Amino acid sequence: MSVKHDISVGKATEYNEKVSKHPEARYPLHPSVKEGERHVHLILKPVKLFSINYLRLILQHNLLKYYFGGQNIIAPVTLNTGDKVLDLGTGAGIWILDVAFTVPDSVELYGTDIESSLFPPEGFHPANTHFSVESIISLPADWTGTFSLVHQRLLVAGLTVPHWKKALQEIHRVLKPGGYVELCEFTWEWIGGGPISTSWLESVHALGEEVGFLWSSGKYLKQWLVEAGFVDVCTAEARKPIGIWGGEEGVIHRNIHMGAWRGMKSFIMKFGGICGVHTEEEVDRLYDDLQNEIDQCEGTFVWVKCFGRKAE
Repeated sequence: MSVKHDISVGKATEYNEKVSKHPEARYPLHPSVKEGERHVHLILKPVKLFSINYLRLILQHNLLKYYFGGQNIIAPVTLNTGDKVLDLGTGAGIWILDVAFTVPDSVELYGTDIESSLFPPEGFHPANTHFSVESIISLPADWTGTFSLVHQRLLVAGLTVPHWKKALQEIHRVLKPGGYVELCEFTWEWIGGGPISTSWLESVHALGEEVGFLWSSGKYLKQWLVEAGFVDVCTAEARKPIGIWGGEEGVIHRNIHMGAWRGMKSFIMKFGGICGVHTEEEVDRLYDDLQNEIDQCEGTFVWVKCFGRKAE
């Protein structure tokens, strides 16, 4: 079995023209050529939702796609007419919109999240893409046996361990027999990091455990999928440079993490600080010290994709 990954530049160009007419469109989709391969760079965002965080998510999407061979999907699934794909925790629908240009128009793509503020504007996304508010631990009853592929990425801070187990049960239920699930998380491993980054990872991991989150969830995806009843479970790992020693890729990787971690400041302050610092000013200095150390160490951060099949 194979995955259709060729990007339809014609479809992207047609969508560009439509999106560019939206009164709030700032950054339209555009196809570009890089290293002999065609890529679609997703930079669509209405002004009212435009933010630095959105740009970070765009960079994150493109970087993860690059890390895993330039593919949005690594599971050995073929998507044909009538197939349906579900993206859980879709956010702004970045993954869905990119996948829409790699599959036939007859494949229906559904993105869900617990709230809709980041969804693409109605009428300004491909006709075969659909967005709705749903809970990952309680998907609609009439979705049983519906999807050929379910995708979920970076919900590490959104699911407690019991909720992970429930979510995977729900994914198994809504998949067709023979359908695939594909997950992407990190392992919370920083290989070659310095003392500040080591202390940071340990402290944030401990803080997460206090509220039930498991930052190292990437280490357990294969085990959890097997426990949920999936077969042919496989894992792909990407150990990638973080910091200026890794060139442009390393700097983008660093910025993605630092942007997310700086966004955690209010969460950290609710617990009175972290790593021995307690005021907002001290936490800001900690972030600066952390970033400086990242650039001084030749460290790597570990990402994991894991997929499995629902038995027929």
